[in-house]
Amino acid sequence: MTLPTTGDNLMTTDQSGLRCPRCKAELERITEGLRCSECASQYRVEDGIADLRCGRLDYYFNPVPREAMNTLIEEAEREPWPTIVRRFMAHVKDNVDWLDDLIVDSRYAWKLCLELPPGARFLDLGCGLGNLTKNIAPHVGEVVALDLTWERLRFAKRRFARFNANDRIVLVAGGDGPYLPFPDGYFDCVALSGVLEWVADTVSWEDSDSKLSKAVQMFMSFFGDSNPRVMQRKFLQEIRRILKPGGQLFVAIENRLNYEYFGKRPDHHTQLWYGALLPRFVANLYSIAVNRQPYRTYTYSFGGCRKLFQSAGFSKQEFLGFLDGYTHLSEILSLKTDNDDIWRSSRPHDFQGRIKRDKHFVPAYGIIASNSTQPPNSLLRRIVRLIEIALPPEQLPVSITSCHLTGKEKAVIRGVAGPTPIIINIPCNSTASAVQARHYGLLERAQNLDSLIAFVPKPMACGVIQNVPYYVETELAGQPLRNEIVNLDRMSLLAEVSALLRTINPTPLQCPLTPLVGADFDRVVEKPLQKLLESVDDSEWAQEVRAILCERLRGIPVRYGLMHGDFSVHNIFAHDGRVTGLIDWEDVDASGLPILDALNYLDSAHRAYNPHLTLLDTIPLLATGVWPVEEEQRFLAECYEYLGFDIKYHFELTVLYWLYHVGPQLEFSSGCNRPEIKQRVELLVKEFLRHV
Repeated sequence: MTLPTTGDNLMTTDQSGLRCPRCKAELERITEGLRCSECASQYRVEDGIADLRCGRLDYYFNPVPREAMNTLIEEAEREPWPTIVRRFMAHVKDNVDWLDDLIVDSRYAWKLCLELPPGARFLDLGCGLGNLTKNIAPHVGEVVALDLTWERLRFAKRRFARFNANDRIVLVAGGDGPYLPFPDGYFDCVALSGVLEWVADTVSWEDSDSKLSKAVQMFMSFFGDSNPRVMQRKFLQEIRRILKPGGQLFVAIENRLNYEYFGKRPDHHTQLWYGALLPRFVANLYSIAVNRQPYRTYTYSFGGCRKLFQSAGFSKQEFLGFLDGYTHLSEILSLKTDNDDIWRSSRPHDFQGRIKRDKHFVPAYGIIASNSTQPPNSLLRRIVRLIEIALPPEQLPVSITSCHLTGKEKAVIRGVAGPTPIIINIPCNSTASAVQARHYGLLERAQNLDSLIAFVPKPMACGVIQNVPYYVETELAGQPLRNEIVNLDRMSLLAEVSALLRTINPTPLQCPLTPLVGADFDRVVEKPLQKLLESVDDSEWAQEVRAILCERLRGIPVRYGLMHGDFSVHNIFAHDGRVTGLIDWEDVDASGLPILDALNYLDSAHRAYNPHLTLLDTIPLLATGVWPVEEEQRFLAECYEYLGFDIKYHFELTVLYWLYHVGPQLEFSSGCNRPEIKQRVELLVKEFLRHV
């Protein structure tokens, strides 16, 4: 490839990977950058980015003002990445859509459905701020990140320097020329995530001489070669040119018939109520009248997508359904894919659930288009194949029923192995991988512990394929305790919960009561507190808080034992009036403070029963020691006695519960969510300080 990889300002000697966007001829290297061998057009290379833009050199599509963005880019050289993201979010008024775009990794779990051979060449077309490129690069041989906004590419380059040190990523500014700047048949896969609908929105309608001429131009843009569908089809045909035979195009796009558009929300792109549902000609007049802009951001129905891609020369289309959209992705549905033989999405019983999951009305699609005639071989299929190799014959075959994405950046895939219900956990970034490895390690160790083996899922298989780790375990019987206590009685299983805590720590008094000092204090308090307070941008205040809380917590008497770390009504499972087990062991600590699990349970139960409450309501209430439910108050007192903790230090232990509950959450997107940080950290700390 002719371009420099991240962190390298020198081009390689191989010029075969670029073409002139004006005439498709080869480019040659010159002192100033690149020059076309035929039309003699010249292009600069600066900051490790090849600038192959043809005319829109001042184009800027970004919510952060250009000057402020350049400051962020400079700061990204030295500041922690969560700090940079929080500063970006301040410019967009903490709009969570941008947080999802900037830092959430599970939204790209659809990559499992692609056929990515080892060493694949991948194009992220319209890469924006680089989060997709960052996610896909560890699994392929090379990613080309192309965008028209220069500053976005410079920002993305700083991201890649932090997270993709061992990956080959090439940056190109371009996309406004007659051709994409690559040779025929060059890529194994091209991705358009939230891009196709914007292809025709290229003209500024503010430059017309008069209102009348502007109105005429907007009206006429519906016809001929300027029609958005015609422009999108031509764009797709150009992408087909640069794909290898059998290569795949992935498109994430909203569904024109999204069930939400029928009165629940306006169109995503124009903010016109019912705009996407109207005939295009009518929608164009509607947009001109209301928005003073023509209707250019075409999305399509299930059938409309198929016709569009077929007209562009893609004979084969696969469809994924995205809830609640390709942003804020919470569930992936298999609507029509080559994985249908191993993945059949379960059908909900309620009418609303069936509608939102119906292929015609889902919020968004993930479309995989190709002309491949080869047998399917997606990453997901290869993972299933490896799992089947690891299992005994009686647990075959393996099939999938659902795929959900969690706030802890993992795909939770439910299915069956023969007659056995299973869960396949696939972490979506390095933090989630470390977390899942801890969880799976505990499951393996628990198989040799008589006290735990009946209450934890059974580990079945694990492995890695193309840097995609997977962990398979049995699914516990029943449902989360949250559902039981909300639907039945809050107290009905309290004795069962108490018994589970005793099972986890059968002989707590054998561990002596010792003051929390020295290395244990550093491990239990100081390091976790320091890490948590790094989410607070006021560093001076954070250091004051750290000093005050450390002083209050140092020396309190504690006993060590097995602490689950997230002993909540969401992770405790129950069936037929009995507690059946406990999931999510990623925060387990064999030398933790078991009393914190009891506090965790009360906090989670109270919020489950009162869903309008937040941590800011329940933790201060917990810290006072005056709990509103008498039976749970007795449960807590019994836990203090059984586990051998002095209830006199209840306030200090509540502070530690807050630290261990909130801290792990901040390792994910919550660590960049300023409103959540304010509520879960800053305001709660102020409540604690009132009692210090």
